[in-house]
Amino acid sequence: MPGLSPATFAWADAPLHSIRAPCIGAGLYLFSVGALRRHVSSSSGTVSPSFRRMQAAHNLVLCGGSLLMLLGAISELVRRSVAEPVRSTHRPPRTHRARTAASAHCRAAP
Repeated sequence: MPGLSPATFAWADAPLHSIRAPCIGAGLYLFSVGALRRHVSSSSGTVSPSFRRMQAAHNLVLCGGSLLMLLGAISELVRRSVAEPVRSTHRPPRTHRARTAASAHCRAAP
């Protein structure tokens, strides 16, 4: 996708760049959850099979979105680790043998 590349991305051209988009989406989501809660609590107390299917579909959509974000994060992590390898300045700790040899060398020095 050409618009999603970090090199060519322009925030002003993004489809949901306005703050209104997530606010409206969150408002509609909260309204629908509240309406469903009121509908279920006002009914006879039993949950219909269609409501169970709708709940399962909702959870499936959320799991699918989470999977997409995980895969995107992993692919970006791999891409960046190949493009920008980390060069560590950390030296591994010396072993006991190396410490005793180094201290013996220091004691032997005149």
